[in-house]
Amino acid sequence: MWVHAVGCRKFFNVTRHTVSYEILETYKMGEQPSITAANQTQSREAAAVSHQEGVRA
Repeated sequence: MWVHAVGCRKFFNVTRHTVSYEILETYKMGEQPSITAANQTQSREAAAVSHQEGVRA
C-alpha cells in the first residue's frame, strides 16, 4: 500500500519486483492484483521452455 503524498493523497496498491524494484502494476484499494507470484512463476517457466525449444531447433 502506497500513498500519493505529493498529489491527490490517496492510497493505492503497487505490485513491484522485489529485486529490481520495477513497478509492474498499480491498482485501487480493494481491488485484486492481476499480477501475482504464482502467475509470474508460470510466465517465467513458459518463457524458459519457449527459449529452450528455440535453441533446439
